[in-house]
Amino acid sequence: MDKLLETDIINHVKSIYDYMQVYIKNYKPEKWYKSQLEFKIKKDKEINGKAWCDNDIDHIEINSGVIDLYYDYFSKILEQDKNTILKILINKELEDDELKEMSYEGIIYKKGIPIIYDSKLVDDSKAKLLEIFVSRFIVTHEIGHILNGHCKLLASKSQKETHFIPMYYTANSGSMSSQEALDRRTMEMDADAFATTQSMLHVLYLYSDFDRQVKIKMMEPKDIFYWWAFAIRSHFLVCQDRFVDNRFHKKMTHLPSNARWIMILTTALDLLPQYNITDQEKKCFREKIIQGATEAEIKFNNIKFTKYDVFNEIAENKDFETYRSEVNYHWERMKSLLLEYSRLPLFNES
Repeated sequence: MDKLLETDIINHVKSIYDYMQVYIKNYKPEKWYKSQLEFKIKKDKEINGKAWCDNDIDHIEINSGVIDLYYDYFSKILEQDKNTILKILINKELEDDELKEMSYEGIIYKKGIPIIYDSKLVDDSKAKLLEIFVSRFIVTHEIGHILNGHCKLLASKSQKETHFIPMYYTANSGSMSSQEALDRRTMEMDADAFATTQSMLHVLYLYSDFDRQVKIKMMEPKDIFYWWAFAIRSHFLVCQDRFVDNRFHKKMTHLPSNARWIMILTTALDLLPQYNITDQEKKCFREKIIQGATEAEIKFNNIKFTKYDVFNEIAENKDFETYRSEVNYHWERMKSLLLEYSRLPLFNES
């Protein structure tokens, strides 16, 4: 595993957890108690992880496979883009093995200052940025499970001291009642919304301090929204392809990956008008997010020889609106149950 990515993930988990602790202490002091986070990256190729609470210790564990798979995927995407450009520049047929060892250099001007770049270095930096977006989204989703009270509510209902919430799908979900499964996927929706909200704030921060925080040549500040959407859409495409989770059913603990992405995209676009940015920036960021998500599908389909098209998939599936409305409606019941255990304000909490 790349040490830079591992360090970034560890630091991010700690920083957001510490920030949330300060927020709780200041704005919800009646919910605050001294707790600590134990975060672990487990050496395991399987794409999975889990979150749980054990008295005053909160736990998040993700498998190293989550990090390695996405970094390798994004590197492959960017390498194909590089090869396409090289074929145009060289204007002759070359084998992929030959192209793999090649890169191209150039000069761009920013504010009249010439900047020399090497495509190999730029692509590696982009691949790491995209992996950081995905891994931060995943761990922030798990923090949402913890701080919004999901873990402790489920532990209380199962009458166990701890209760694990797996990152993805559970082998024993068939043993759950339909009501338990609905509770789970409603909380998964809430954790996705939490991760999206925090993730968008992070992207906005990178945009506002781009030169110091990003430092990737051949990228403009506004492009950070494109690459965020490209990364998160790619994450759910990989999940959809790997888990073949297209079917809606009453025992599912997570909505299908394409349904989750549509709800995340809607949340992200709904957040833009709330930020203290110009109308022109809001319009630009919206376009960049949609463009990044669309091109993520195109790249994935080209590499995997698939035909994913989220809008057609959703439009043609009558169950989508039924299940989306169900979790949105069920949220009011879940919110009343979570109030005892949540440490943060819940969505639409009065």
